[in-house]
Amino acid sequence: MDETRDALHTELAGLNAQASTRAKLQLRRTEKARKEEAVQSLVERSRVNFKKYAKAEPSRETMEGEVNGLIA
Repeated sequence: MDETRDALHTELAGLNAQASTRAKLQLRRTEKARKEEAVQSLVERSRVNFKKYAKAEPSRETMEGEVNGLIA
């Protein structure tokens, strides 16, 4: 009886740990999506001025380098 209880307790602890890990992962995914949306919004809001000064189409991959090149 004690062995069964211990085995079930161990399994329950493992399942709880797994559920906690999945919840943390989902939070991280949500956070990542929110940050990606914020970056995309920033790119879109600065599109007109970026094209005016950098003479290039803004993209999140190249904007920083292009701005650094303009101020260097």
